[in-house]
Amino acid sequence: MKISIILPVYNTKEYLDQCISSVLNQTYTNIELICVDDGSSDGSEKIVDKYASHDSRVIVVHQKNAGEGAARNAGLRLATGDVWGFIDCDDWLELDMYETLLNAMKEHKADISVGSWFEEFPDGGSPVKNTEPVKHNIFDNHQLYYYIYKRDRYRAFGYMWDKLYKKNCFYDENHQLLLFDEEMKIGGDIYYLAQLVSNAKKIVYTDRPFYHYRTRPTSASFSRSIKDRLGSVTAYQRVLELMAKCQVRNEAPEYAKRFIGYHCILIGMTAIEQKNVDGLKEVQNYMKMYQENYCKTNAEHPERINLYLAIMNYVI
Repeated sequence: MKISIILPVYNTKEYLDQCISSVLNQTYTNIELICVDDGSSDGSEKIVDKYASHDSRVIVVHQKNAGEGAARNAGLRLATGDVWGFIDCDDWLELDMYETLLNAMKEHKADISVGSWFEEFPDGGSPVKNTEPVKHNIFDNHQLYYYIYKRDRYRAFGYMWDKLYKKNCFYDENHQLLLFDEEMKIGGDIYYLAQLVSNAKKIVYTDRPFYHYRTRPTSASFSRSIKDRLGSVTAYQRVLELMAKCQVRNEAPEYAKRFIGYHCILIGMTAIEQKNVDGLKEVQNYMKMYQENYCKTNAEHPERINLYLAIMNYVI
């Protein structure tokens, strides 16, 4: 089986060699690495060309800067593998990640194969651990939704890049390729992952970290734009609509709503700092909508509830 890995690249010259090498040096070698250079200007564009000139498995696309969603879409349109995955350009992998996840997928005839990850900071990193046990390593998409959104307890599941997906997960009921919302600067991956999960019937989990996620304050998730960050709220609302359509039968929707509250706190704090009256009012409207859910799902964390209420009632 051939694995297609999609790598959006934008101005990460200092990390890119480690990232690409960790894919090309995998113990499983039937891989194509699709590098989409999204208008880099720091030399990253030359690095991907260098790898393509030495390894026929590397495919490079250069495009004007259009954002991560557009870069991933360009990669999705080119993928030819049986199994697809993602990596970010400042991260790296354990060298047996894809072999291990693919073997688990084959053995259990699963649609998605999941591993765990390491959280890397400038001063070091550590493996991410679940604080509650995963009872079975084989489960359906309803249970995966639960693990993704109950992230206080199950941190290993919440992202696109620690997984492999069968190609069929990327197509809707009309056999059209699922694409990222290119207008959504933040939150597009939240909804896209939910779409992939909705198309999976069986998931296999390997309780071992493989993916090294580098936390950097310059990444998009640290944006100071209220408008951009509200994309996370929109994304989770779309996730709720999708889970309703899939008739998810556990507490996953309640925990997805809690994430709306969590993001509203972060955005509200930024709006207060910026003295952004309109931005704060918009966030507060969402907070009133989800207040009951946030208080219920955080009953054991009164400090979170107090902060939520303080921001919801704050006046600039």
